[in-house]
Amino acid sequence: MTVISLYATGIERIEENSFSNRVEMLLDSRGCAKSWLANELGITRQALNHLLKHGKKPKFVSEIALVFNVSPKWLENGEGSPQQTADNFLITVPLYELSAVVASCDVKNAFPIEKLLLKPDYQHKYFAILFKNYPSMSSRFEENSILIFDESISPQNTSYVLANVVNVGIVIRQFFIENKIIILKPADNAFDIIKCNHCDILGTLIETRVKF
Repeated sequence: MTVISLYATGIERIEENSFSNRVEMLLDSRGCAKSWLANELGITRQALNHLLKHGKKPKFVSEIALVFNVSPKWLENGEGSPQQTADNFLITVPLYELSAVVASCDVKNAFPIEKLLLKPDYQHKYFAILFKNYPSMSSRFEENSILIFDESISPQNTSYVLANVVNVGIVIRQFFIENKIIILKPADNAFDIIKCNHCDILGTLIETRVKF
């Protein structure tokens, strides 16, 4: 997704009374077509036209706001200033398929399939995993749910983690530590508990979302 700045054009405020008009004015201010915006959002031009024509409670507000670097609240209902503030600023977080992360042996080597939007905490670094076809934890996490991990925090007992274990590979497990031994437990007792002195914790789970 390309992020462009409204303020580079010298336009500081757009006075329009509908979501559709504000989007069209933003497009005009950058000389961009609706087909370009539809491509940025991953939808068809027809879907975008329908959204702009019939969107009383429009979808993709946060995504469009991110593309144009404007306030989502202003874009949706015209309230306040179009300029981003600390209260409404969002960041993009990469979403990876679990199978791709397992195959590449590291999050950084996998290619994200899309991006999520989160309010930032600049002391933290996030990534997300699409949970799918992973039997050892399927009783804990819903199929196709999105697991959001934080790379910058250490797990506590009972935390869920994405870990890289020597001779095992990348796993999602519940984390415990007892007598300096790391214990990684599956949700399904049919799978083995992993015990080790050391493993690379790639991220600690902080949030689970349902993917629609």
